[in-house]
Amino acid sequence: MLTEQPLDHRRLWAAQRDVAHLRLLGQTQPLVIQSRFMCLHGAGPTITEIDGCIGWLVDLRAQGGQSARVQIYGVARPPAERHVVMSPPTEPKALRVRVAAALPDVLVER
Repeated sequence: MLTEQPLDHRRLWAAQRDVAHLRLLGQTQPLVIQSRFMCLHGAGPTITEIDGCIGWLVDLRAQGGQSARVQIYGVARPPAERHVVMSPPTEPKALRVRVAAALPDVLVER
């Protein structure tokens, strides 16, 4: 059973800072966004997490960010961490379809 991890405000702040930097960089040059999806403790990303990722990409474009392409892939071989497992091959493909529908003018690839 998964338990909620305590919120680490330093990690949250660092992630927010990184997103702000990507937004600024995206306004000066096209970005290649790479996203790897996997299962942790037997569960893949939730719909809320996927929607959040897609929403961030849409917001990036709406705020003047340029995306040259978005690459979405899964874990190709068993990782060293036992709690990380490969996702079914259909999951990254389904995610690529959803991102392509949300961003029709951006190349979405594997």
